[in-house]
Amino acid sequence: IDCLDLIESLPASFQTEVGENGCNLSLGQRQIVCFARAMLADPRILILDEATSSIDILTEVRIQHALKRFSLRRLKGVFISTGSYPIEWAVRMQEFWGAPLYDVYGTTQIGTMFGATCEQGVVRGGKRGCVHFIDQWALLEVINPQTGAPVAYGEEGDVVVTTFNRIATPLIRFRHGDRVRLLPPGYCPCG
Repeated sequence: IDCLDLIESLPASFQTEVGENGCNLSLGQRQIVCFARAMLADPRILILDEATSSIDILTEVRIQHALKRFSLRRLKGVFISTGSYPIEWAVRMQEFWGAPLYDVYGTTQIGTMFGATCEQGVVRGGKRGCVHFIDQWALLEVINPQTGAPVAYGEEGDVVVTTFNRIATPLIRFRHGDRVRLLPPGYCPCG
């Protein structure tokens, strides 16, 4: 992955004891090892959690160049499920992976996802894409945080969720805490 110098800089180069769960490596070094193992394994499915969070920008660029030579570049899309992120980060991740970035929207409190970006992806024309709510899994409302009243199209508000797929522990009007803008039907080019 074009990081031979980083491995050779370890105390015993390739023979360095990494310790249980990589405890003798920095977080960035662990992530580099994970990338190398993924490239060698040539997986059909690759799931990464904050894959570049502990890697400096220079190393990230080096790994990106290395990815162009490996089969991971055949990726059709990368799915993320994360908290809020700046659009610049999303653009950088799309460039890093060489594939569109898609967001899966949900919550651990509910134990399910209830929205996702469409084929337009997370980034659309340099701006944030749309998340489409999956209304057969939950009733989603966007309310004014001060009054609790529903907002009009184009206004921002808080997400409130009532689940349909939780039998033993349903959530009724769970205030999610995320701030969103309610968009009118037909706003997204996908329909």
